[in-house]
This record gives sequence, structure tokens and C-alpha cells, in this order.
Amino acid sequence: MGEACSDSDERGTVEGIPFIGIRQAMRAVVSNQPIQRVYIAKDADRKIVGKLERLCRERGIELCYTDSRLALGRSFGIDVGASAVTIVRK
Repeated sequence: MGEACSDSDERGTVEGIPFIGIRQAMRAVVSNQPIQRVYIAKDADRKIVGKLERLCRERGIELCYTDSRLALGRSFGIDVGASAVTIVRK
């Protein structure tokens, strides 16, 4: 599927601006923001994140997978799950 995220990839060690949630993540990628990395939860619905994955692969954007939506959301400071998070360079 892709590389798994290590524990060091949590919010505290990621430099950049996070766009949390599938809509925000897609918006950042489509608008050609300077993307550092895109995180996708392994348990996210493939119908929802499939287009984001394809766009990232086409554009050479690094994809990183986390175990769950809840873990991904919590890593970026929200108490609910997130299917995807895009990190935009500052």
C-alpha cells in the first residue's frame, strides 16, 4: 500500500501547515500548494480517499499511511477521526 508512518511523524515533529480532513487535503493538492506529505488512514473508505491517492501518485507527492482515522486525527490535535491530512510547506 505504501509506507507506514512512524511514531516520529506526529504533529509535534511535523513542520508545515496541516490541512485536516479529506476535503481540505484534496483542496491543498488540487490547488498546487507546496505539499510536503499526505497522510491517509488505512481504515478510511477507499471510495473517499482513492482520488486523493491517485492525484498524489501522479504528482509525486509522498504518501504515508496510519493505522486508523482516530489515530490520525489525534496526532493532529482533534478528538475525532480524519481520513486524510495534507502537510503544506511553510
